[in-house]
Amino acid sequence: MDKKFCSRYCSIFMTRPAEGFKKKTMYEAWRGSSKHSYNPHYPKLDISCAWCNQSFTISRNIKEANRYFCKDHCVRQAGRSALRSKKRLGSKKVGDRVRIMRVLREFPNQPLTSQEVAFYWTKWFGNTSCTAHKSANLINILIPKGMIERIQIGKETATYLSLKNNESLKSLFGEENLNG
Repeated sequence: MDKKFCSRYCSIFMTRPAEGFKKKTMYEAWRGSSKHSYNPHYPKLDISCAWCNQSFTISRNIKEANRYFCKDHCVRQAGRSALRSKKRLGSKKVGDRVRIMRVLREFPNQPLTSQEVAFYWTKWFGNTSCTAHKSANLINILIPKGMIERIQIGKETATYLSLKNNESLKSLFGEENLNG
């Protein structure tokens, strides 16, 4: 999602602090430390699934470098349309709420306006587009559930901040049997 890097793998590898170092990133600690210092092997990274928070590994391989979910089951659950369920936080499209939470979680300390949320949604999830009005309506559904905080700026402008950054999306939105 960070356009400065070619993939999620590179973004994490170049910016995440290295274990055992105070100021070095994983890349700085890794660079030149291998016996193959001119052409070292890139390490696999442990990350957590966006849906269930289980740990899984990604590699620099082009097929794996941009993964956010550990398995196809999590992808289907996060993008599902729960039309026949009455327990789905008052929404018909759980996938839309998941996208809103994913955008807000990428900026944990930076409140975003509904227009900024819509911009990142359209940019990151290219298969669907979102307007500021749609994102504001989706956010207003999640505010009473305690998932998002509204920060009022003036009479008409508001920014939003995710309150549930450490909980899995699965625990917030539940799962549904998709076999039928």
